[in-house]
Amino acid sequence: MRRPALNPLLDPGRAPRNPWHEVRLRAQLALIVLVPLLFAGVCPGGDSGTNPNGGGNIAISIASGQGDGNGKVAGSGFSCDIVGQLASGTCVKQVAANTQLAVAATPSTGSVFSGWGGACAQATSSTCLITATAAASATAKFDLQPNTLTVAAGGGTGNGTVTGNGINCSISAASQSGTCTVDLPPATNVTLTATPAAGGHTFEGWGGACSGTQATCTTTMAQSRNVTAKFNQPPTFALTVTSGGGTGSGTVT
Repeated sequence: MRRPALNPLLDPGRAPRNPWHEVRLRAQLALIVLVPLLFAGVCPGGDSGTNPNGGGNIAISIASGQGDGNGKVAGSGFSCDIVGQLASGTCVKQVAANTQLAVAATPSTGSVFSGWGGACAQATSSTCLITATAAASATAKFDLQPNTLTVAAGGGTGNGTVTGNGINCSISAASQSGTCTVDLPPATNVTLTATPAAGGHTFEGWGGACSGTQATCTTTMAQSRNVTAKFNQPPTFALTVTSGGGTGSGTVT
């Protein structure tokens, strides 16, 4: 009686020792295991497909906040240089879920840190703590350091006002009050106007970053500027009464 042929899948231990049969057998067993897993959306060595990075990693990035200054964001493996609207260096990190990342923003010389955005929008100082619950980006804004414009009395005796570019400075003889100092972006063009007080007060001229006796002055904020404005009281004239050579007497008032 003839024995039935052996099925290597059902009885691999008794199958002939043919190397090609063994290769075929291993391939078939692999398909039997992997196909159901693939249809279920599961891939060995990764996650269920909810995270494109695989392995439970989450991408956290640092970007420019679109300022015109320069600075650096560093900490927790970040070393991100921001120049104007561009960011370079180590500005992206792949981390495990719920990892906490502490970063700090440091402006370059001539720049100031203006604030966070994105994942750090709630931060109120130059440091921020990011908790990696999902892919996120934090922005850091650096601006060029502003220059200060200051207006002061020029040592006159009269009163007047100086206005322009946020300045609204009242000058009374040797003192000043009101808005006499403002911070302006570098290279701002400034126009100041001097207006003497009513009643005959006069504008005598500018000092400091402005010069001349015209009522308006223009300058550029290439650096911090100090300007003085001089006003004088109305002029006074002496009145002298003398005798007209008569023979009588009287009073002139």
